[in-house]
Amino acid sequence: MAGNRLPNSFEAEKAFLGSMVQHPSAITEATDQGLDALDFYYEPDQIIYHAIVELHDHGKSVDLPILTDYLKDQGRLEAIGGTDYLAEMMFLGKLKTKDAQYIEIIKDKAQLRQLIAACEDVSKIAKSGSYEVDDVLAQAEAKIRKVTEAQLKSEFQTSRELATKVVEDIMNQHGDNRVGVQTRYTRLDRNTNGFQRGDLIILAARTSVGKTAFSVNLAVNSAVYYHKNVAFFSLEMSGEQIISRMLAVKGQIAADKLRTGKLDSSDENSLYAAENDLVNAGLYIDDNSMTKVSDVFNKCHKLQGELQAEGKSLDLILVDYLQLIQVAKEHDSRQQDVSEISRGMKQLARELNCPVIALSQLSRESVKRGVDKRPQLSDLRESGAIEQDADLVIFLHNPNEVTEERVRKINLIIGKHRNGALMDDSFMFGTETGCFDEEDFKYSEGA
Repeated sequence: MAGNRLPNSFEAEKAFLGSMVQHPSAITEATDQGLDALDFYYEPDQIIYHAIVELHDHGKSVDLPILTDYLKDQGRLEAIGGTDYLAEMMFLGKLKTKDAQYIEIIKDKAQLRQLIAACEDVSKIAKSGSYEVDDVLAQAEAKIRKVTEAQLKSEFQTSRELATKVVEDIMNQHGDNRVGVQTRYTRLDRNTNGFQRGDLIILAARTSVGKTAFSVNLAVNSAVYYHKNVAFFSLEMSGEQIISRMLAVKGQIAADKLRTGKLDSSDENSLYAAENDLVNAGLYIDDNSMTKVSDVFNKCHKLQGELQAEGKSLDLILVDYLQLIQVAKEHDSRQQDVSEISRGMKQLARELNCPVIALSQLSRESVKRGVDKRPQLSDLRESGAIEQDADLVIFLHNPNEVTEERVRKINLIIGKHRNGALMDDSFMFGTETGCFDEEDFKYSEGA
């Protein structure tokens, strides 16, 4: 009877299985979280999950035709309800939320069923009258502990495990083996040791100082010179506009020449060389202006899964810019909205073990300070959550407030560095090409 049915979620099980077939990252997430076939309530779902994991463990890609043939060869296709059942699973998988949420629901329901079974066993023991009270209590405690240990066994990491890992990381941080994503800017890389995995980096500036241009330089330098895979979310500009900026930066060509097509032979040679570099670079651009936090999550998880299937990794995520990201449900204040976005970006960095650079606008408070107009952490628009979530805050500052010159001096200021020193450096910004260079034009080794 339905009233006696044990805790389960039909929708979560089907949707997650559909997600696993469509997104390889979901398979990795499931195995990392220790999800087991018996955590699924419905027997067809247990069979399908076991088949997906088996295919993945044998190094085979998983899609609907491959899974269907695999189940048919095992004589289990009809046992799970045939192709109609798989079609329903794939449909629900398209209505994708975060894989971690599906896994949590499935495991929580499984644990509740295990608790119910443990309590029923204890009830039978107590009713039998064959045991003393102390024995019944001891068995009850043991059975409950067995259920909870399955949930808690991986919560603690030993100092032995952590110390070994940290020492290995330290020993690998030399030369080209450094952990972080390099920028090709000598002093910035030296200060940060490259942008670190799992870190949220805020790049903030007043309007028209050049934060988008600097982010384009970071993307090009990382992807072209260090062969990193970079996801670039542009909420203000089209993909074509971003690529045009990248061509200008890589080819050292004035942007107005690209707009008008008035190129001399030298410019044409530089343009084709820049095109070749970008064609072969791992740059992935999303220009949806209506992007939500969940969209960034889902697209990055999908991209990471596709790259992992090719033996690669997602190395850097840039978002231009934070205040333009939409939230699923607006709060009472804009500050609450931005707090949710900021937390989401930090969570994304942690989940994908990848640095996330989020551009952010500054308020006008610095303009009101009189002589010292250098940006401060309090100038971050809706600053509270951003300042708290960020591991690194980089400000770009135009000290002379000059906007007409072809080459401007821009200060790069590290206002917060959770794991290192602060910094104040000078860059030259070529406004025609969009190029940022350290003032003395020295680049990192390997560039």
